[in-house]
Amino acid sequence: MMVYGERRKFAKVAVAAILLTILCAFSQGAVPAFSREIDSRTVYLGGNVIGMSMEGDGLVYAGGGGEVQTESGPILTTADSDLKLGDVIVGLNRVAVTDVAGLEKALRGCRAGEKAELTLRRDGKEVTTVVSPAYDVNTGKLQLGLWVRDHLSGIGTLTCSDEAGRFCALGHGVTEPLVRGIFPVGGGRVFPCEILGFRRSEGGKAGSIQGTFSYRAKPLGMIAGNGGFGIFGNGYEGPRGEAVAVGKRSEVRPGRAEIVSSLDGTSRRYEIEIVKASKQRKPAEKGIVFRVKDRDLLELTGGILQGMSGSPILQNGKFIGAVTHVFNNDSTKGYGVYSDWLIM
Repeated sequence: MMVYGERRKFAKVAVAAILLTILCAFSQGAVPAFSREIDSRTVYLGGNVIGMSMEGDGLVYAGGGGEVQTESGPILTTADSDLKLGDVIVGLNRVAVTDVAGLEKALRGCRAGEKAELTLRRDGKEVTTVVSPAYDVNTGKLQLGLWVRDHLSGIGTLTCSDEAGRFCALGHGVTEPLVRGIFPVGGGRVFPCEILGFRRSEGGKAGSIQGTFSYRAKPLGMIAGNGGFGIFGNGYEGPRGEAVAVGKRSEVRPGRAEIVSSLDGTSRRYEIEIVKASKQRKPAEKGIVFRVKDRDLLELTGGILQGMSGSPILQNGKFIGAVTHVFNNDSTKGYGVYSDWLIM
């Protein structure tokens, strides 16, 4: 439940476009290695809304037929290519490519009309295909005529941090529809976010947090990766909540619990009821099902909002998980993921 916004665009060679949408799907992926350090851990609670800028580990192919306007007419640069939507471009003529600037630089080593080799990641495997760069009459530069994405940005909720500055957020992986899974993140930054307001959840439809952040602001921390259960990173120097012990999934029971959120700018605990605590022997989604019971939260928002994913869940004074998703037809109910799969 991360709310996305637009950052910047590049023309012709590629466009790094951000979908103005809400991605609520769960995606399972690798659990960070530091999750194994859960025993006897203490963390600082999050709950504060943050801005996130994630740089892609490669370029996600988002369409475009590869047509380039030349002096002799349109040229199809992908005539001999088998590019597919969602392919991640990671190299051109064996030169590593991670972003649009890198692709443009690699293109300068090519020749118009001559085939060049694209290295791609597809369905977890590395494959190659060929393209034929052409000079564009409008820019006077070699172009491929493809549309790609090299970053995503938006807002979400910080889950927790620790003494070493490590942090995690969101509780679910940031997905890319074209890749049909986790967006490949090579790095990024988190920033302070100003909450402008929110659209209430009404008629069973989830509302959303409205916020903004500036890339010129001092980063709160550095994003290291995007896993199946959220983003994680290091160097966190932002607001820290109460220090609490970490509870294991085996301790979680149906009954009273709390979520922590800073919807009005002040960190507050809101009462929820855990309806179901699934027994999980390995990392999996939807371990916790809960219902919002707090009258103040229900009056303020109508339930769980898009953008609240990552809000810490507490039971018996321990951090036991994070909010990940809101029910499609009942915004007073949501899912949570166990701290076992999140902890740094």
